[in-house]
Amino acid sequence: MQTNNKLSIKTYLDIYQLLQNYKNDHEKSRSFALKHKELEKKPIELLLKWAKENTKSLKDNLLSKKYIEYNSSINSLFGLISLIMGFLVGIGLLSYSGKMPVNVIYYILIVVAVPVISIILSTVAIFTKSNTISNFITLLFPLH
Repeated sequence: MQTNNKLSIKTYLDIYQLLQNYKNDHEKSRSFALKHKELEKKPIELLLKWAKENTKSLKDNLLSKKYIEYNSSINSLFGLISLIMGFLVGIGLLSYSGKMPVNVIYYILIVVAVPVISIILSTVAIFTKSNTISNFITLLFPLH
């Protein structure tokens, strides 16, 4: 079985909170490390195992849960703002009276170019093997 030994933002925040509230002594930590001798050459996996066992001791709300809640709220807000902006652009595009000339390039840019660029970047993020590129594109387009 392959284990995921990468630190995500969730595990990082949990470990940070555990270390802020850490009350164990040195001997207890040392005995934990000696008990898991097979992970001696894999410090990240040892840290993740330690965090998993000690997360139960936190009685407060976990920072990672707050982060996920805030992140989903911000993404929902961006989605709502995008929906409203799209609606307003649509009204502007569809409410032409025919009396004045219209510069169509701005409408084409907003209605066609931005979604096409978003689709291309999302496709690149899905099919790239590099987590750095994928994470960067996901930051640009949080609803991805």
